[in-house]
Amino acid sequence: MIRESATRIFPVTLFVLLGIVFALSANMSSGATRQFEQRADSLCALGDMVRLDSLVAIERFSTYKLVREKLERYFDTGDERVLYNVNCLAAAIDRNFGDRFYSWQVGKYRDWRQQSREQRSEAKRRFGEAILSLGASANDSLTGLFESVAGQFLRLGDSAAAVRAQQYAGSALSQPASDKRALQTLSLSLAIARGIGDLDGTARSLNLIGGAYQKSGYSLKAGAYFDSARVLRTTLQDDKGLADCLSNISAVYLSLDQLPESYRFAAEALRIRYQFGDTAQICQSLLNMISAFRHDRPPDEVESWLEEARALTKALDEPLLRARLLQADGMFAEDNGEIDSAITYYNSVLAMPVTGENARLAVSLLTNLAILHSSQGNYEVALKCYVRALDRSQGAGNQGALASVLHNIGTVYQQLGDATAAVKYFQRSLDIRRQLALPNEMVETLNNLGEIYTTADDLSTASEYFQQAADIARVYDNPRLLANSLMAQAQLDQQRGDYPAAMAKLDSAMTTYQRQSDAQRGFDVQIIRSDYARLNRDFAGAEE
Repeated sequence: MIRESATRIFPVTLFVLLGIVFALSANMSSGATRQFEQRADSLCALGDMVRLDSLVAIERFSTYKLVREKLERYFDTGDERVLYNVNCLAAAIDRNFGDRFYSWQVGKYRDWRQQSREQRSEAKRRFGEAILSLGASANDSLTGLFESVAGQFLRLGDSAAAVRAQQYAGSALSQPASDKRALQTLSLSLAIARGIGDLDGTARSLNLIGGAYQKSGYSLKAGAYFDSARVLRTTLQDDKGLADCLSNISAVYLSLDQLPESYRFAAEALRIRYQFGDTAQICQSLLNMISAFRHDRPPDEVESWLEEARALTKALDEPLLRARLLQADGMFAEDNGEIDSAITYYNSVLAMPVTGENARLAVSLLTNLAILHSSQGNYEVALKCYVRALDRSQGAGNQGALASVLHNIGTVYQQLGDATAAVKYFQRSLDIRRQLALPNEMVETLNNLGEIYTTADDLSTASEYFQQAADIARVYDNPRLLANSLMAQAQLDQQRGDYPAAMAKLDSAMTTYQRQSDAQRGFDVQIIRSDYARLNRDFAGAEE
């Protein structure tokens, strides 16, 4: 299973060279945390070290968290009963893992207690008020407040709290990854966490930095940070945190057009979430999988995801999940040819308040609508949807989404026959995609540019774009996109009258599709191959 290995899934250098929602909440719910503490306290009181050792071995991460909380409570109150339980848990940690966690924490909280009670209370109060303010909206002034609180915690000797405050500082910025200050803030939290040996804080900082890059479209860069966080979560035996990392890695593979790998990590994240009965996260996983894999998995399997997501959403008071469920209903209606129903679903979600607060969801819905209207020939309506999506993606600082919207606008103009406008938008999209180093997306845009110049009978320029697309697809080992580019180049060869070259490229495309078990695309190539053979009076070739 994936969780059993702490080795890296893919080379970090890949993501460093190429270029999710921030998870700042605790991994255990407040109710689960209280139950765990009560069970641990009961075993300590009974002196049942065998069962306590078993509990600590299974819940290593939760035990670390509880020891930190109890130490802070003891040094604040002087309650000897709390200290007894802390020592009991610390002994179990030593017996199971033999690490220096307890001594680090004791040293930290001893320094903490030496400060005045008023200073400690003031730091906690400011931190709590800042977190409450963050719930209203992210802004740069709150970043400054969190940074100030982090500095106060550092001066008081509470490095772990300083790490958390720095992490909040990074998430408070309205456009995290597009602002160097945000990355500097999150990098500082990472440095502090590493310096004090806080593995949980280190993993959280890595995930936050990855999430910041992912949010702004740098999904390839994000992969290295998510993978590093995964390694730490595996070491900590923190399965809930591990599930988040696996889900994030799945999104990276999805952006690389590697659907089997993306599905593998998404399914493992879902399996772990089932183990803990985390209803909201299970629902989130199911909705993500519906969106990503509904065309690649068996229909019965996808329908079961949707039915389960519906049942879970009814039990939750989560506006965002309800919105995403309605969007999934729209996708199913669209796939079944129920266009009017799909449009109604998408528009109903757009009208929900939660969509106004979530730019990513809004851009996704507007893109759904635009694609539907384009498929119906309603290009003017589609353009209006894309313009709205353009405004939202620019406002959110999401460069990846911006590049996609620009590409889609270019596609509409291409369908309208306005080559000048189409090239302008494709070039803007290509510039961003090159900056973000998104190979699949670059190939997509390069192929569209090649098609435009083919239509304009500028075969030399078209050939350059198709060749660039094929080279990128070959370097990044994307067989599907490589085959598509080969087919486009074959069309050019046929127009030039170079029949042997055209057939050779079609044969290469056919072989690639066969290796990918893509029977439909292989059949399409065979039809084109037969047409070319007849045009060139190669009747034997037409019968192959």
